[in-house]
Amino acid sequence: MRIQKYLKTLNCRPKSNSRRGLARTHEMSEHLESRTLLTGNVQVSFAGSHAQITGDAANNEIEVIIDNGSVVVRGLNGTTINLGTTVFTLATGATTFQGNLTASLGNGDDILTVGPGIAFTGNVSLAGDDGTDTLRALTGTYGGNLKLTGNAGASSMVVDGATVSGNLDVRGQGATLASLSNSTVHGSLRVQTGGGADSVVIQSTTVDGMTFINTGEGNDNVVLQNSTLRDRLGIEAGTGDDVVYINSSSVARVARIALRGGNDTAQVLGSSTFGKRLVIAGGRGSDAASVAADTTARRIVRHSINSNQVDAALISSRITDPITGAIARANALRTAAVPTLTVTASPATFSETAGTTASTLTVTRTGSTTVAQIVTLTSSNPSKATVPTTVTILAGQTTATATIAAIDNNTADGAATVTITATATGFVNATTTLTVNDNEPALSLTASPATFSETAGTTASTLTVTRTGSTTDPEIIGLISSDPSKVTVPAVVTILAGQTTATATLAAIDNNTADGTATVTITATATGFVNATTTLTVNDNEPALTAIFSAPDAVQSNGTKITRDATSQVTGMAIPGAAITVDSNDDGIFDNGSGTAGPDGSYTVDVTLSHTVTNHGANELLVRAVFGTSSADVAVAAHLAVGTVVHFATNLGSYDVELLDVEAPLTVANFLSYVDSGAYQDMFVHRANSGSAKFIQGGGFKVLNGQVSSVVTTAAIVNEFKAENSNGIGTLAMALAANINTGTSQWFVNTSDNGAGFDPGQYTVFGRVIGDGVTVARQISDLPQQNLNTLYSSSAFATVPLSSFNPSNTLLTGNVATIANSLNVTGTGTQFTSELAVGQSIVLGSGRAYFVASIASNTSLTLTTTAQSTATNIAVSKDVVPTDAEFVVFSSIGKILDTI
Repeated sequence: MRIQKYLKTLNCRPKSNSRRGLARTHEMSEHLESRTLLTGNVQVSFAGSHAQITGDAANNEIEVIIDNGSVVVRGLNGTTINLGTTVFTLATGATTFQGNLTASLGNGDDILTVGPGIAFTGNVSLAGDDGTDTLRALTGTYGGNLKLTGNAGASSMVVDGATVSGNLDVRGQGATLASLSNSTVHGSLRVQTGGGADSVVIQSTTVDGMTFINTGEGNDNVVLQNSTLRDRLGIEAGTGDDVVYINSSSVARVARIALRGGNDTAQVLGSSTFGKRLVIAGGRGSDAASVAADTTARRIVRHSINSNQVDAALISSRITDPITGAIARANALRTAAVPTLTVTASPATFSETAGTTASTLTVTRTGSTTVAQIVTLTSSNPSKATVPTTVTILAGQTTATATIAAIDNNTADGAATVTITATATGFVNATTTLTVNDNEPALSLTASPATFSETAGTTASTLTVTRTGSTTDPEIIGLISSDPSKVTVPAVVTILAGQTTATATLAAIDNNTADGTATVTITATATGFVNATTTLTVNDNEPALTAIFSAPDAVQSNGTKITRDATSQVTGMAIPGAAITVDSNDDGIFDNGSGTAGPDGSYTVDVTLSHTVTNHGANELLVRAVFGTSSADVAVAAHLAVGTVVHFATNLGSYDVELLDVEAPLTVANFLSYVDSGAYQDMFVHRANSGSAKFIQGGGFKVLNGQVSSVVTTAAIVNEFKAENSNGIGTLAMALAANINTGTSQWFVNTSDNGAGFDPGQYTVFGRVIGDGVTVARQISDLPQQNLNTLYSSSAFATVPLSSFNPSNTLLTGNVATIANSLNVTGTGTQFTSELAVGQSIVLGSGRAYFVASIASNTSLTLTTTAQSTATNIAVSKDVVPTDAEFVVFSSIGKILDTI
């Protein structure tokens, strides 16, 4: 699909339900059914519940804000509303406007600000005409669509902190700077700019629908930073030298960046993620594209890109420069638009005894000062510092002050950090941090060294205890260790009169147990003092118990080792001299092997493995090391194979299967004949799961370059189903067709217990997955499944597991004609030589996929298979089938152990 096709889908969204508000009565200063107010610099009119704001050719500045609990329109800097200087009320006693709002401010240099804090139930459209205009949609909820339009003049547009239920549409014709930040758009986002050097900066924004950005002529910048797009992303740069910069963002589906005319640059960095493909297509100029190594995408595609290295100086000057870069300019635009609060305290540090005038808090606001502003103040710890509930910044003023009171709680609780927060509707909150010092005495602790071995003995470290406050009398300090099995301390230490410190000795305890590094906390306590702690690190001197299964023929598998040698060994490391015993039959008794760790801690113990009807060769060997009063256990797994072992390697992981040579000899021989002949090379999992039954099925089809072919089969075999070999988790079974004696090349692995459902059908179990290998098969069966029956004209592909599937389905130029049972395709107005390649998949109209065998000219090609019908004037789409990497493909299936 070409990026331009996104435009159509952006205009095909479900209609907003905002029109439901038309049936409700609209509250205003007086009831208005439909009237137009007197013309002034800005005219306000109503039609039912909808409001229209229209400006003249002068330079107008207005704001739609909440004032004293009502939604009003106010003129600023000399702009009048309906020839008057008073506000015009849109909603009385409410912060919600029930209806649509449309504003167009005429041809002057206009500024229009909406919000913050207003809830709109309908659509909101803000427009400036010719002139240098600034349009702002600030914090609030927009129940319908939100649209900002700048016309021929230069436009600055800000959307910040908005929640938009419908679509967000931003358009500019002249030089445009658009800043979209801290917002959530539940519909689609479309940004379209015209001539001039434009910058579109999207930051910390979430879009549920599709996002499309189209820049026009001029050297344009597009920035996507710290944002989440839950659908597709399309960026189409214009004819200038454009820069596209994506940083620390995620796109759930396909992202396409089209660099058209000019020398363009695209950079993707900051661990950005793309749920599907990232496609960067160059244009007619010399284009550069850089994608950071930590970028995650199903596939990264570059078309017509001249360089994989971008000009760092260009990125800096155009995007990241703290003054001239697009991000800095967008942030400055947003800062100027969004009113903020700041708070400072002087002094910021004081004692809890400082009283009711401990500090002076200064609250400052930005933005309009036309009306008084009530600011709410809160303290994070009123037991340490209190503030008035509110402070009022008077009309015409930018600041107000309040007094901070310190609270003496008569408790030894140490210095406290207190945060004072200032909030007001429509403003960015502000905080300042205070430090309130305790006037009660306190203790502190240090240990030197703070890290030592458990063998360091009775003088492992020196603890220093320090007190504040009076030193007239001696002070007895209690000491506690959080882990006396690692470190002990004296019960008390005394700080003598006239002294501020005392020391004590810490003793390390060697517990003769391999228990690793320990963290120990020492606590000092005394009546009337704040407790003190210090942390120690005590290193273990014993080696950790390890165990490794060892056999001459052992092969590593999933979570286990496979061997045919029942008499094997376990080796490892333990405490020197430790007694080593083994429990290999899971009876809880360690009597299946023994030994002693040598002077270096190494040990070797002989063990005997078993293969029974219960364990099916899976042996868990539990090794125990005992030294004195300490002991430690560790488990190691081994698999004793008595049947043929086959290794299954896929592009999503590998697993091993032990075949039931004795219980199902015909089925095993049949399967191995396909393995040995190479028939399973490039075979893929063509089916997964049915209802509650979980499984993966293969052996029937192969894929190469998207083209599917059948595995050539030999004669069917006689069924060998045995009830004792049920279709349980991890079993390999023969797939059947019409009756029980129809098994050929196809098989399946059960990833759930399917015995109750499959055993009555007598599906022969002829192998079991070894160790944890079933987790690989389960991951495959858990993949999303696609119905590919139509594409491949088959009934076998209704539930094909695919790692991803997002074909481009790119529509080709022109139309074609086909003749039933012919390989030839004839085009009209087509461009086969430039738009297609041999081997590519195509769909003729709708339906099955074909593959291109040869291309004779722009209007003539042949297929690898004949057309199913005669047809004319058919549209053609290309790249319609999954890639080989999206299938679960077996790169090899082969015997191991016996061939190594």
